[in-house]
Amino acid sequence: MAALAKMVANSRQLTSIDFFPGKSPLTDMTSPKHSLHHLLECIPNNAARLRLRHLGLDACLLRLDGTTLPHLRWLKSLRLTHVYDPYAQPHGSQHADIKNAEKHKQVGSSVEELWRTMAHEGIWLEDIVHEDVCPGFLEYLSSYSGLKSLKLVPDQGQTSSYANAQAQQFFAQTGPLIHHSHTLEKLVIMPRYEGGWCFDMESPPESLSACVKLKKLGLSVLEAQMLYRTQVSDVDVEADIDHGGHIENDNAIVSNFH
Repeated sequence: MAALAKMVANSRQLTSIDFFPGKSPLTDMTSPKHSLHHLLECIPNNAARLRLRHLGLDACLLRLDGTTLPHLRWLKSLRLTHVYDPYAQPHGSQHADIKNAEKHKQVGSSVEELWRTMAHEGIWLEDIVHEDVCPGFLEYLSSYSGLKSLKLVPDQGQTSSYANAQAQQFFAQTGPLIHHSHTLEKLVIMPRYEGGWCFDMESPPESLSACVKLKKLGLSVLEAQMLYRTQVSDVDVEADIDHGGHIENDNAIVSNFH
């Protein structure tokens, strides 16, 4: 990790970083060193900041503060997958959690705090890949316009009632989606469970109909409505949901919209 941080410090023209270190096979935890803080730790405080336009993190910690924010002022694309939330229910062994809890919090934010800081600092993204939906994220999307690409796994680790409430807010007539209806070119929503994040052909949300610039669309249709499936034209529909073309639920399987 130290060698990688030195390389980043010496690569002053970097505009894009994708960092996928993986989790420990013994504890299924993210190491405190697997964070944006440690990736940038060798850049001197008095040195010119990176002008990152894209950041992709998998199985990492991310905290936005005086160490990381200066390098993200020009950020337009953010990919967050399996990002470790040190304030969520701990994973791995109890001993490892206690030992690393404070180190995790020094370099990692909660998902809520992350998106509220993004809004407060005025970092407006055009491309988002995110494996979570929380109130802070929906507030962030509602605070600006101009998003071009959005890919979500919106119900990971959530109860069905909580996920349905978030979906209702997202698709509401004055909700987050409508703020980007005139710029959004790609929308892919990959729910793991049948529910509010699935496309309802009997009562489609008006906010989705308002997205007039879509070039790629990936949704899941409620299983009971697949008998009424119609051909989709003029839209390149992406169907890469859950790698197997279906979504699991306690009581139902959702088929892809394609």
